[in-house]
Amino acid sequence: MTSITTTYGNDLSALLNPTGPRRQPMRGFDAEFVDIVDYIVRITHRIWEERNIHKIYDYYGADCAVHGSRGDSVGVENVVSGTVQTLHTFPDRRLIADDVIWGGDENVGYYSSHRISSTGTNMGHSGYGPPTHKRLRWKVIADCVCHENRIVEEWLVRDEMHIVQQLGFDINAVVAAIAAKLPSSLADEARALLDQLHREQPPKLRTPAANDIEDFVRSSLHNLWNCRQLSEIYQRYVYNYECRSASGRNLFGHDGYMNFVTDWLGAFPDGKLSVDHFCAVPNPDGSQRTATRWRFVGTHKGIGVYGAPTGKPVCVLGMTHHTVKNGRFVEEWTVFDELALMAQLRI
Repeated sequence: MTSITTTYGNDLSALLNPTGPRRQPMRGFDAEFVDIVDYIVRITHRIWEERNIHKIYDYYGADCAVHGSRGDSVGVENVVSGTVQTLHTFPDRRLIADDVIWGGDENVGYYSSHRISSTGTNMGHSGYGPPTHKRLRWKVIADCVCHENRIVEEWLVRDEMHIVQQLGFDINAVVAAIAAKLPSSLADEARALLDQLHREQPPKLRTPAANDIEDFVRSSLHNLWNCRQLSEIYQRYVYNYECRSASGRNLFGHDGYMNFVTDWLGAFPDGKLSVDHFCAVPNPDGSQRTATRWRFVGTHKGIGVYGAPTGKPVCVLGMTHHTVKNGRFVEEWTVFDELALMAQLRI
């Protein structure tokens, strides 16, 4: 079978004009789409770049659930409304498809993790304030379950802190405004998940199964974040590791990444990370590109990057794309909503 479309490093003009027969089984999908990556890239381009907003009704299920850092929404009308509002805020918004990592099949549904670099000029009002006329660039990762030509469920995370930083608004004022709108049930959900993850005491270190990329990633994250085995960074990450993380962070090498991990574990000493979904695709050079959707929960009991302890629980939805080669993490792109995290410390 012909290899599945790869967006990473490929020109958009070629991606928008695929040639040849269908590359994987796609029962119920329009005949024009050759594989799941082609489907995701082209429907995103049509809706956003070509401004064919009405296409959302063709490509999203009527009862599609969208999960975000600040709560969930249900229904295609909410997807339409959110798209129009974003284009009002950034009328010239462009979406660059950095990568699509996928899994699944036509029976259970295809799963896609779409990493996007967005650019736009703030010409309209946003939820953060009036137009600033500043040009921005920010990261988004959208994970979608796709079945018979429609997205039936989506998890969407934007680097909201980086957006506000570039707009120039007061971070504390923005966080206070977000906190006022967050449902109080978020704190209960965080406590419940934290209690569930703490049942294994003490947590046991895991050795990954040979040649199992999913087990490698899951066990590495568990050992590092849940077992506090910080030496995993030296053992499973290359020396010149590069991590592009939320709020415009660029972390380099073992020390840079170690600082980020200890920042969070220092602020949330009881913190735990759980993996909700994983998928991976191979590269010609033997490396693999992976997509991990995760949640981090913890109680703000420590002094650190988020100030004096508040005793408040937090639950952070995040998504990470890794490149893994020769049994080591080589590079990383992570997106989470740090504003939502900070707002949870105020409710």
